[in-house]
Amino acid sequence: MGTQDFKCDHYRGAAASPISYLNTIIVHFDGHDFQYIVCLDQQTGKTLWKKNREYDFQTTNGDKKKAYCTPSVINHNGRKELISPGAVATESRNPITGELLWTLRTGGMNSSSRPIYRHGMVYVFCGMGSMSAIRPGGEGDVDKTHLVWNRRKVVPKKSSPLFLGEYLFMVSDEGVASCNNPKTGEIYWAERLGVTGQCASSPIHANGKIYSFSSDGDCVVFKPDPSGLKVVSRNKLDEGCMASPAVVGNSLLVRTKKNLYRFDLSDYK
Repeated sequence: MGTQDFKCDHYRGAAASPISYLNTIIVHFDGHDFQYIVCLDQQTGKTLWKKNREYDFQTTNGDKKKAYCTPSVINHNGRKELISPGAVATESRNPITGELLWTLRTGGMNSSSRPIYRHGMVYVFCGMGSMSAIRPGGEGDVDKTHLVWNRRKVVPKKSSPLFLGEYLFMVSDEGVASCNNPKTGEIYWAERLGVTGQCASSPIHANGKIYSFSSDGDCVVFKPDPSGLKVVSRNKLDEGCMASPAVVGNSLLVRTKKNLYRFDLSDYK
């Protein structure tokens, strides 16, 4: 089984991952030349639907039409929505038919963070350094009706956020950690972690702490405390980290530019 039907010049490389939904695979092709979404049957590879982006990019520059985001399927008030960010705008579609439900212009080329559904809202991150909180369930152009809030300050372009209870924690590319109110966008606190290099990897929450790594190998461990930055420890690896760490059981796995490390709970208790 295989298919070579989908033409797309990704120019700077593909980054969006396919997602599995029921018995289908949904894939983004947001390239330099073509921008569309396809839905395939998992068993046969047959194309069930293919939909072009339906908004006006308002540019002829293919680089500004490029996007990287992996979509998400949410269930909002009983309606399934495929939240599909692209460059310039975010679309919501019926994941079964591909029918366009709503569109909201969320800014320039989108980031690598997937859309997240919490508190009845969808959070979409833009690769130009902004984020939008959107109320799903709309129809058509919802720019003026369903955008709850939008913010540019201390927003990551690459890494994913952490929703912990009623709080939203993020680490910007410049190494600024922040605690936020996801319902209003209010910043409770924002403080520099004191790292060198960029923070491209996503912070991870494990064992009651947040772990953040920089491209120069700095690791800062801090508490998810809404009252301010509470650093637990600082560590340094020989090579920098671009990949996000992973937790398996009581072990933390960290991939640097040259090596893979495993840290057990007893090592950093």
